[in-house]
Amino acid sequence: MLASGSEDKTCRIWDLRTDKVHKALTGFDSSVTTTAFTPADSHTIYVGSGDKVYTYDLRMDSLLLNTTQSTRCYDVAEDEINQIHVNHKGSYLVACDDAGDIRVLDLRSHKWMRHLDRKHHNIAMTVQFIPKKELQAISGGMDKLVVAWDFYKGRAIQVIDTDNPQPEGVQSKQLFNPPFVHSIAVHPSGTRVAVGLGDGTVQFLHTSADPPNAPTAADEGLPSAGASKKSKKKAASGSSGKGSEGWLLGGRLIDAHASAIATM
Repeated sequence: MLASGSEDKTCRIWDLRTDKVHKALTGFDSSVTTTAFTPADSHTIYVGSGDKVYTYDLRMDSLLLNTTQSTRCYDVAEDEINQIHVNHKGSYLVACDDAGDIRVLDLRSHKWMRHLDRKHHNIAMTVQFIPKKELQAISGGMDKLVVAWDFYKGRAIQVIDTDNPQPEGVQSKQLFNPPFVHSIAVHPSGTRVAVGLGDGTVQFLHTSADPPNAPTAADEGLPSAGASKKSKKKAASGSSGKGSEGWLLGGRLIDAHASAIATM
């Protein structure tokens, strides 16, 4: 199944085997900006529209479902939600919004965890859970910041500025298209991240246990190689979280696109 949301305030669930619409979700008050399936089952979808997140059971018989037929509606954000994501266990959902907030929903108790201090100074555009880390996530926004979160600790553990001095070719692009963070993709190993920026470049991040020139554990099917004490110390120094290994800046792909990278 594939889900698509639209500014026409509807969402379509597509059956890729038949190339036909499986369900049509309607009745939203605002544009459908984001959708997320859950690894917990094959029939639940979460839909973000305006400042709300709706849950639907796709096993319902009707082809056309409106908001009154959603199984739950969570009124969560201060402003429009830009992205939602469910963690690898299907136990938590994270949402980011135009106010710059990052919030986490416990899908078992249906309660939102405590409100976190706002780290984004502008619109929070994207957020993703880190695979194999139940309550760790990474977000990005229109303030050019990438923020790593540990929701067990209830705070941000690292803030990375994508507007660091860059080679001449990148700087010339930034005069017209600043490196706002539009999208983030996390490798299944949970040790590498690609960040799509407004200047058309891709910034890579990695942990000290997985340097760029080494294959990931997921690639090899083996545990990640251990990092040296020196590299671990360097990683920890870049993080605001005590004892956190943190993320390190990797390479930057300069000639990826001519303008902002909307999705990864």
